[in-house]
Amino acid sequence: MTEATLGVGVMSGTSLDGVSTALVRLTKQPLEARLVAFRQDAYSATERGQIIEAIARGGSRDLALLHVALGERFAAAVLQLLAEAKVAPREIGFVGSHGQTIWHEPGQATLQLGDPAVIAERVGVRVVSD
Repeated sequence: MTEATLGVGVMSGTSLDGVSTALVRLTKQPLEARLVAFRQDAYSATERGQIIEAIARGGSRDLALLHVALGERFAAAVLQLLAEAKVAPREIGFVGSHGQTIWHEPGQATLQLGDPAVIAERVGVRVVSD
C-alpha cells in the first residue's frame, strides 16, 4: 500500500435488502481506514425474486447465471458509487467483494455469489473476493 489507497467494498447479505458499497481511504502511517462515501442500492422486487428462486431451486444452471448477473449488479453499484464520489475507477486500488450470501451454515459452510471476474472486467481494477 502506498501513502494512501482508495478501495471499495461491496456486499449483500441473507436479508436480500440490496447491495451495499463503501469507498474507503486506507493509510499505513497512521494505520487508518476512513469512509469517503457509502451507498445502499435496494434490490428490485424482480431481482429479489430471482435470488430467492435460485436459492430455493438450487440448480447449478440457475446459480451459475445468477453468479454472473450479480457480478454485473455489483459492478454497476461500484461504478455508481464512484461516479457520485467523483472518483475515477483508475484512482482506486481494488474492489473487495463479499458477494451475495445465498447459504450460510455457521461453522460449516457458506456460499456467496457475484462473479469477481465480471466486477474486475467492468470496473477495470483488481478484485479481491472470497
